[in-house]
Amino acid sequence: MASGIRSSYPHGEASHKEIERGDTVILDFGATYEGYVSDITRTIAVGQPDSRLDDSYYLVLEAQKAGLRAIRSGMKSKELDSIIRAPFIREGMNAHFTHGAGHSIGLDIHEAPYISSRSEHKFAEHTIMTIEPGLYFQGVGGVRIEDDVLVKSEDNCTLSKSPKSDLLVLPFY
Repeated sequence: MASGIRSSYPHGEASHKEIERGDTVILDFGATYEGYVSDITRTIAVGQPDSRLDDSYYLVLEAQKAGLRAIRSGMKSKELDSIIRAPFIREGMNAHFTHGAGHSIGLDIHEAPYISSRSEHKFAEHTIMTIEPGLYFQGVGGVRIEDDVLVKSEDNCTLSKSPKSDLLVLPFY
């Protein structure tokens, strides 16, 4: 979990920082079952966040949903990366997407293949991939949404079921 300014680091680690009014909180978690792992990320806000983060949430969600819809067995990694980045490029925000768009999971939390603009790798059917776009604003905070998806030739299966359609804004007392 990383909050506030620490959420502007793509893979910030937990610290003793107290959550403050207006912070976004990036929750990156998973589970292990019979040796296999999962990986999910959700972003919430505590009090009303900076408008850049509020607006960015829906842009990240658009990018993430595009990736989940598009990934197919036989698709090249760089093609998927391009689809995921398209909303960020359209809105002039690609410079704020500072980590990979996803990776495979299995016995380890980060496995090849990775979703990358430089990779010619073709996704294989029955691979489990994460789709995890994010936007990060130095000195302000960040937003990331991540789900696990079972790759098929058609009708992929998103394995993560946690709600994400709206930025959850918790009250701050």
